[in-house]
Amino acid sequence: MLFGDIQADPPGVLALFGNQFGSRTVEVRIDLEESHLRRQMGESFGFMLWYFDSAGGQYPAVGFWPQVAPEIDDAAFLGDMTLETIPSVILAQPKELFFRQTQGGGLTEEQQIDISITGGELLPFTIEPSHNWLKALPLEGTTPALIGVRADATSLAAGVYRGKLWIYAEGARNSPLPVEVTLEVVEPPPRLKVSPESLFFSMREGQAPPPAQKISVSNAGGGKLSWQVHLAGDWLEASPLSGEDRGEVVVSVTARPPGTYSGLVFFTASDAEPQKVSVTFEVKPAQPENADSGCGCHSTQSSPGAMGPFLVLLLYFLRRRA
Repeated sequence: MLFGDIQADPPGVLALFGNQFGSRTVEVRIDLEESHLRRQMGESFGFMLWYFDSAGGQYPAVGFWPQVAPEIDDAAFLGDMTLETIPSVILAQPKELFFRQTQGGGLTEEQQIDISITGGELLPFTIEPSHNWLKALPLEGTTPALIGVRADATSLAAGVYRGKLWIYAEGARNSPLPVEVTLEVVEPPPRLKVSPESLFFSMREGQAPPPAQKISVSNAGGGKLSWQVHLAGDWLEASPLSGEDRGEVVVSVTARPPGTYSGLVFFTASDAEPQKVSVTFEVKPAQPENADSGCGCHSTQSSPGAMGPFLVLLLYFLRRRA
């Protein structure tokens, strides 16, 4: 491709980069025929190289080469060019961090960033987080260094958050260097909650069953909660037997012979831990008639009118004998 009089990646040009005695060097081989330069003895030509480093830097080297063309035997020749010393570059590994935390879950686990400078130089640095939820320690120091990074989801709603850690190092060519940070905040899973934890019913044999009682059901977590009711005890009845999120379940008992019965009301949900409510049912024996006294004896009381004929007959009999 041609840009005016400049040709990028010309044919017949081979460049090899390396490091010699602490200096970056480039060895270039140019085929004068294949490259279409076709220079004659004593002629020179313009030359531009772009050097790309591992940190994404680009460095041009421009000059005329050679000043005096050497003897050409095979229509090609070699030449060496020493590049200028380039400024230091901040290096950070990894270049991106990803965190995932439950809504309201607080700080995430720590991840680390390794900060260094090309050539192993010691340079002071500072770090500036782009958002309050992005935490880093230490915020300043000297390279090389390890930086601990966390994300705080305490006050964040569910969603995806993106931020940056800006690394500043005076004298570094690519300062400030950003490190991309992504935080995904997810809703907490559903959590089944029931209240109360136990129920107690009591009745006496032969009487009507006791009134029904209620169990409150709610979702103490996030998302959607669909729950079902299961009974352990053939004397237990409940309604409704299923629901979503918040609701009430009415529990009743059916008459049984005297005794104490224990049962359970189970609540299950596909994405939550099951819960249970214990139920105790006490059935007392029927109370015997005229069993108010604890002596076991029976007493009979009559109204005053019931004694009248007996007294009249007794008085009449006494009067006749007199």
